[in-house]
Amino acid sequence: MKEYLVVYKDVFFIYRRIKEIDRNYCLMFNLKNKCFEIHNFNQRGTSFVMKAEPLDSRLISKLVETRVENVNKLIQKLDGENERIKMQGKKTAINSANDRFFEIAKYSFNKNRDLSQEEIKKILNI
Repeated sequence: MKEYLVVYKDVFFIYRRIKEIDRNYCLMFNLKNKCFEIHNFNQRGTSFVMKAEPLDSRLISKLVETRVENVNKLIQKLDGENERIKMQGKKTAINSANDRFFEIAKYSFNKNRDLSQEEIKKILNI
């Protein structure tokens, strides 16, 4: 624990606000890494550690959001975001494949036969 400095006083009363969220949370300054951290030494084994940068109201919001009571909402939010990213990736892959396929088909048809853009789209069902 020599590498930690417990912070009890701060300008924005962050320490007190953290204790209001969970009395087991402790705001500490890591002398080795030169950053603030939130610890919960009440947990068995290793403690919960969260880097507390920046040290302002966003930290308080993040601590409230990640409380055990809010785990279901947080998991739903993460699942929704993952699904959105997955769908966006699929759309990007499909659009890229369509563009490449259209270019290949256009080159192939123009090389062998003079087709209009409308005929090419009709053949490709676009």
